[in-house]
Amino acid sequence: VSQASVSQWERGVAEPPEAAQRRLLRRLAHTPPERFLRALKQSVRSSPNVAFLMVRRGEDVVIELVSEGLEARTDFLRTEDVGLQLRGLFGPQVDSQLDELVQAGLFEGKLDAVHASAVLTRDGRSSAVQVSMIPFRVENSDTDYVVRAEVRFPVARGAELQTVESELI
Repeated sequence: VSQASVSQWERGVAEPPEAAQRRLLRRLAHTPPERFLRALKQSVRSSPNVAFLMVRRGEDVVIELVSEGLEARTDFLRTEDVGLQLRGLFGPQVDSQLDELVQAGLFEGKLDAVHASAVLTRDGRSSAVQVSMIPFRVENSDTDYVVRAEVRFPVARGAELQTVESELI
């Protein structure tokens, strides 16, 4: 875009083409918190790991966004899980840990970060995982905090998985 065009727009002599207006709005019409949330969402979408954002809506913890291409890395977390409650998806152990984290203030800024081990159970299968969670305060949003989570699936042989399951039960 030339300086002459911008000058005409500023003086009201001409209007930017529709495509230019969309690009300008996308770049300039966001407050710093909105830009931060947009960048956070992009970091989840493009993560090479299994990553997701979760938010608390009332008493429910909901999956807000998942990393692109996660189906190539796991079938425990799926694209169609977006919008679903986390509680009930991965078994009672995860539900119990989630309840503890909510009570400890994960969605209220009382925890800086959480690193945990868990056993996900879904569709009759189990997998030991390591989860890292970081809450972020989001201003001007429908929720106060969003939590970015990354899940790692350590390589474990069958006997090791059974040992982990029995130790956690």
